[in-house]
Amino acid sequence: MPFALVVDDDPVLLRVMASALRRNGWTVSTAPDTNGAMAALRETPTPFDVAVVDYDLAREDGIALLTRFRDVAPHCIRVLATGRHDVPVEELVNAGEVTRILRKPFNAESLLAMIQDALTSVEMKREMARLDKDRTWQDERVAVDAVLEGCLMHLVVQPIVRVVGGAPQIMAVECLLRPRHAAFPNVTAFLAAVEAHGRVPSLGRAVALMASELFVEMDDDIRLFVNLHPAQLSDPERLRMDLAPLIPHASQTCLELTERVPIHEIANWRESLAMARGLGFHWVVDDLGAGANGLTMLADVHPSIVKLDMRLVRGVESDPRRLEILRFVARLGKSMGFEVVAEGVETREECAAVADCGIEVMQGWLFGRETPVGAMRRYV
Repeated sequence: MPFALVVDDDPVLLRVMASALRRNGWTVSTAPDTNGAMAALRETPTPFDVAVVDYDLAREDGIALLTRFRDVAPHCIRVLATGRHDVPVEELVNAGEVTRILRKPFNAESLLAMIQDALTSVEMKREMARLDKDRTWQDERVAVDAVLEGCLMHLVVQPIVRVVGGAPQIMAVECLLRPRHAAFPNVTAFLAAVEAHGRVPSLGRAVALMASELFVEMDDDIRLFVNLHPAQLSDPERLRMDLAPLIPHASQTCLELTERVPIHEIANWRESLAMARGLGFHWVVDDLGAGANGLTMLADVHPSIVKLDMRLVRGVESDPRRLEILRFVARLGKSMGFEVVAEGVETREECAAVADCGIEVMQGWLFGRETPVGAMRRYV
């Protein structure tokens, strides 16, 4: 049953409009002024489908009231009733202030016909929006398939260094995914689409295969960090198959658990962690302090390496609280047996401050930006 609000300071006209709507199956609330209208909007549990408001109200004109309605109830059809000819009808409709103008004098038939026309028009727009959303969804699915099946993606690498005596030494590289498709302006948009369309396993297999090819260019003492989506933990046997290209290099491979999904929401995550660890892979908690990666991850994952979120590193040299957090994590790493990596180190001052906190391993633009795989030898 549709709901309508009728606002008019003429009690006779208010009663006539309300009666016409009720006879045609509407549930109607009425108000003589702005205060009563806003009270009805707040107190009525069901959203109004239509609001019919007179232009000439005592404290506030009908346009102002309908504008407030638009902000509070944007899906409500807003009809302005007026007999004045100086009201800028076209401007109000084009600006979205009102949906329809009802010219006075009018009869019940014209009121009902206008409301029905407005309802039909709104329903058509909603259907068109739904169809557009469906087309966008399908187009996005096609684009995801094109990237995965056409290998329209590549890896870039960034160095991870150990700073000893002020001199950085390469100890690992992280491989980072980059899609090559106009539908995805960045990797974040691509990953969101992959998740939405259930293609995480396919992406995981593709990344593992591409990452395994990097070992041809790497020395035996250099580790490779590979990002792993938590959803891949749901099936240990499938994860084993996904990681198959990397198994010969497991001792050099560090699997980074991103913060996109809490692992506690993933079935079989403990079994998957144990399986990969048994094959010789190293687990890495990525971006500690961001997203789903809190301190409980340290107890649950038993990581070999923990990477600090770059927001903890930014400007750390002048932030006593951040310095104390880094010192705490460094001490925690020593006592729990994991190595700490400070991400996002961009300045010499940040590097010195991080080192003073007891963290030797760092990553960031100070030591090298993302580099195409073909130029990886400059690092490894």
